Amino acid sequence: MTGDVHDRIRDYWDRDSDTYDETRSHAISDPLEASAWRQALADALPEPGSKVLDVGAGTGALSLLAAELGYEVTALDLSPGMLGRAELKARERGLEERMRFVVGSGTEATEGPFDAVMERHVLWTLPDLVGALARLPSPVPLIDAVHEAGWSAVRIKRLRDVEWAAKLHEPWPLGSLEQRPRYTLVADA
Repeated sequence: MTGDVHDRIRDYWDRDSDTYDETRSHAISDPLEASAWRQALADALPEPGSKVLDVGAGTGALSLLAAELGYEVTALDLSPGMLGRAELKARERGLEERMRFVVGSGTEATEGPFDAVMERHVLWTLPDLVGALARLPSPVPLIDAVHEAGWSAVRIKRLRDVEWAAKLHEPWPLGSLEQRPRYTLVADA
């Protein structure tokens, strides 16, 4: 990614960090949706205590849930503003001992090793947004990319409980209109 694009993306998310969590689905502040995400993480990740990298962690929604479940989480994000919010929430919840915050791009190597890598809301932020959106909601291009990157034993599970919980907390008609399929994709390095 060129420096100019990298800087513009970082600056955008830094500006948005002050209001990002006002949308409950971004913050996963709805208790029902948070419970559904905790279960999805527990189903997809290795045993608690494992080291997990959250790429594009933002304000820490998934990172915090994973830390609550007992994972050692590295929250990676391009935006220092977003990570600052995540770090504040970790301190407020007493999770700072289980979390590490790293400013950087998900396209670059991060000091590991990690037992698992997760991401949420990152694909659409790619510079080729039109290309990424053209391939959604089907997970097939993502599965193909995972194979091409050298990962194996790809497994996929639709997150119907997360979809249901997200639908319930959105006001009508948005909850009924926003029917995006959500998936967990798991693969071995």
